[in-house]
Amino acid sequence: MKPLDGIRILDLSRLLPGPYCTMLLADLGAEVIKIETPGVGDYMRMIPPFVKDLRSGEEVGAAFLAINRNKKSVTVDFRTDDGRDVLLKLLAGADVFIQNFRPGVLDKRGLGFEDIHKTNAKLVYCSISGFGPKGPYRDMPGYDTIGQARSGLLSLLTDPGKPQGMGISFSDHLTGMYACYGVLGGLMNRMLTGLGQHVETSLLRASVSFIAE
Repeated sequence: MKPLDGIRILDLSRLLPGPYCTMLLADLGAEVIKIETPGVGDYMRMIPPFVKDLRSGEEVGAAFLAINRNKKSVTVDFRTDDGRDVLLKLLAGADVFIQNFRPGVLDKRGLGFEDIHKTNAKLVYCSISGFGPKGPYRDMPGYDTIGQARSGLLSLLTDPGKPQGMGISFSDHLTGMYACYGVLGGLMNRMLTGLGQHVETSLLRASVSFIAE
């Protein structure tokens, strides 16, 4: 038996931080249902090098397979009324919801924490963004190198006269680990109170935290 056996996670995140977080949770035994865009899927599917997916026989980005192991994938277009209804039904039976849209995007579609909490008060809702829910950069998208640069982490890892990002997505991975940490804390809090809560992290916050002295 694994620590998170019986925990169901709905993963509406893409690229790396969110999927890395849910990969860690899946490794601990959680059931992860990955929601992908119909006809496109997660963008990570299209990033080379490509390898054959033994389940589908299709050529898929190796990184996608690496960070989405032990997950189930379904396609849902939540931008449509029917797709939104499907997502709400899935959320009604979930323990954790993870999303990495810019702050406020899902709230406009009735899929924000306050909306979901009314129908599933036990849900732990995790939001991952580039710069957090407040501040001048709130609505800006965030990517790994931006997180490294804005936090000051990049200045410690490269030649300032010839700056370049690390060979791995350092800020993305850090953010995924902090998100996993927050979700586990939210699940522990639920054990004590019976209620879920909203946990949040960002590329900037995770990267600054890592280098703080």
